Amino acid sequence: MIPQGAAKTRKGEAMSSTQEDIEKALPSSGEELAEIPVASLMTRNPATIQEQASIRAAVQVVIEKKIAGVPVVDNQGHLLGVVSENDLLLLAASGRMSRALQYTRDVDVVTPETTLKQALMKMIGLKRKWLPVIDEHRKLVGVLARSDLLKALLEKENG
Repeated sequence: MIPQGAAKTRKGEAMSSTQEDIEKALPSSGEELAEIPVASLMTRNPATIQEQASIRAAVQVVIEKKIAGVPVVDNQGHLLGVVSENDLLLLAASGRMSRALQYTRDVDVVTPETTLKQALMKMIGLKRKWLPVIDEHRKLVGVLARSDLLKALLEKENG
């Protein structure tokens, strides 16, 4: 069921995801989500990969963990960037899986104190499947995936 006020689309078209559309689609649940911190729902101790890892190693992590991407961290666990499934497809298609990993360095993140509503709006607005969660020292403390938010919304709906 599409929430009242949500954009309806024709087959093959993406739903509009402007800030206003998101606000309209979440009138009641948005209020509750505005109170819940990301820390309550994030996956702690997520799979990560070191920056010196190969493309093959990153692909193996994504496949084994069944995740949409993986955070890239230094030896102290500070977030350096991310590599997505899409990035890995492009890199792997080069045919040289033993090459050093290339990853996105300028990454959108949230903190444990960010509300679920803020995180949801960021994910939809940026079209991200997941976001790294970092502390004040840029240390990776978790990840928040769209599936985590869907589970929370389903649990809320089921009471």
